[in-house]
Amino acid sequence: FVSYFPLLLVAGLIGGARAGVTCLLLGLGLGSYFLAERTGFWTLPARVAPAMIAYLISGGLIVWLCQLVSRAFRSEAESRRQEKQLILELQHRVKNTLAIVQAIARQTLHAHTDKSLFETVFTDRLIALGRAHNVLSDASWREVTLPSLVQRALEPFADPATGRLVLDGEPVALSPDLIVDLALCLHELGANATKHGALSAQGGQVNIRWRSLAEDRVELVWMESGGPRVTPPTRQ
Repeated sequence: FVSYFPLLLVAGLIGGARAGVTCLLLGLGLGSYFLAERTGFWTLPARVAPAMIAYLISGGLIVWLCQLVSRAFRSEAESRRQEKQLILELQHRVKNTLAIVQAIARQTLHAHTDKSLFETVFTDRLIALGRAHNVLSDASWREVTLPSLVQRALEPFADPATGRLVLDGEPVALSPDLIVDLALCLHELGANATKHGALSAQGGQVNIRWRSLAEDRVELVWMESGGPRVTPPTRQ
């Protein structure tokens, strides 16, 4: 039986538990067959039973240890793969974030030439960008649902518990690529509603609803009511 141990080791490491157990049982059958051939009859002597039991126990331990080793190697390989993927994802996120900051600075500077006003608006937008990244970090860079994103993005402007923000929609999952851009859009809408729209008036209300249209498509509706009278803008 000892001569089958190397085969058990190879089978367990390469083929897994099923191959190892199969090889263990085949070894038991072949060993019993050759022992029966040597004794001249098919009934094995009683002294062979302890050897067969010891072979099954030892072979089972070998297969089990092979599984532990294989699992450790697979876990290590998966950890390295995830680490590499996270590094690539981090590089991609940093580049995107820098591009977003540049775009925010350019648009804010174009719209607000006054230095103090530029600093206030630009700082608010950077805080909104940081809040969007916090949503991703809390979710470990996995999918985020639309209700949680809306609540977090509009948290500085109004509390849904007050009834001024009405959210209506199913928990649609969003991929990480959409979180930052959508959070910034919601922040801009919330800031505009606070300065000029429904949230600037005492009884104003913002109704946000969404629904799935088709695969990878969602309709998001932002509706304000109870705000000041709408007037034409004074500038382009």
